Amino acid sequence: MDRFLRIRDQWLTAIVVALGVFVSFSASGERSAADGGIRGVNMRLVPYLDITSTTPADELIRLNSARLDLAQKAGFNLVRIGVPMEPWIERDSAAEQDKSLRLLREVLSSAAAKSLSANVVLFVPARKIVCEDQYRDPYRGGLHAVLTELPDRPDIGIEVLSEPPTCGKTGGAIGAWGELQTALYRMVRSVKQDIRFVVAGGGWGGIDGLLPLDPAPYRDDPNTMFTFHYYEPFLYTHQEVSWLRPDHVNKYVKDLAWPVEGANSGHVRDDALTALAKDQSLDDTRRSEDRRSLLRLFDEYAAQGTTSYLSTRFQAVADWAGAHHLPTSRILLGEFGVHRHMPTASVVSDPWPTAQIWLAAVRKEAERRGLGWFVWDLDSGFGVICGNGPGTGELCPSYRTLFGE
Repeated sequence: MDRFLRIRDQWLTAIVVALGVFVSFSASGERSAADGGIRGVNMRLVPYLDITSTTPADELIRLNSARLDLAQKAGFNLVRIGVPMEPWIERDSAAEQDKSLRLLREVLSSAAAKSLSANVVLFVPARKIVCEDQYRDPYRGGLHAVLTELPDRPDIGIEVLSEPPTCGKTGGAIGAWGELQTALYRMVRSVKQDIRFVVAGGGWGGIDGLLPLDPAPYRDDPNTMFTFHYYEPFLYTHQEVSWLRPDHVNKYVKDLAWPVEGANSGHVRDDALTALAKDQSLDDTRRSEDRRSLLRLFDEYAAQGTTSYLSTRFQAVADWAGAHHLPTSRILLGEFGVHRHMPTASVVSDPWPTAQIWLAAVRKEAERRGLGWFVWDLDSGFGVICGNGPGTGELCPSYRTLFGE
């Protein structure tokens, strides 16, 4: 009898959570930031998307529960869960597929128990799938497998592909991605009628990819939303990042401020050029090319690193919504964040001194226009949690007034 009562109480709790979140997303998902709406954080299903890790699934499940505790304690009400799709696409590993689905099942259950809603986003080799027409069948198979694990409710969202690319000279969502996304939308709706389908533009999911998007195929479906990512200026948000761009020149940049300050910008630019000049891994031709690239990025940073530029960009999104008769509450800022200082290649340190200023400004621009948002991310190199590894720590001190309740 005790076991029966425990199970009954668990089901009642789950129903209450589901109903509460359903109400918050009812009326075509129109829950604005002004009434305490979507305040989300990105979280990888497996830290650093390493599904090949030998860490046992039970340990990862416990770790994810602890990570969700941190998200809840930090004041977030949604999590955007990144699912690595390599087990279906690159490797076709049944064991890894089962592990991924079990982790997803458990993290959704744990999130619901903590009154956290969820968007699930698939991380795939986007260019190969969209532009080169590779892996389409295994990708669809993986998507279908993920969909079977998702409750068919409007408080659960699916993004079928993170940061879709623009192919060739085709702009925004026109062309390959626009056609593929519409087909995937129909596929999702054939399986799940009430789940929240999140629509993305091309251009790697940025604002310039959203603006050409025609929302007509999705407008009349109340359980669809639209998303974009914002990391401008990239030189600021991705300073010290070694994996960005083919030339990797962001790795030479550190201590850059936002908004642009002339003295700071000049000093950081000179230090970056000096570091590039001393890089013995480059030949003279490559060094000259990288120098030109770095100078162009500093010019871009000077143009984009102002509050007025930021406001103009978000107003363009609001204008797009108005032109298509969409409430801005159906638009999500799916990612925004600033990479943290890395004193060594394997150590993530404190946020840059002005990171909270940029994050607060972006959040303000989103909320004043009624957009929900998801910060990137919980606990990676861009993490808002400072600790000794995933599942530990708390909001970084400089972020406590920004994200904490």
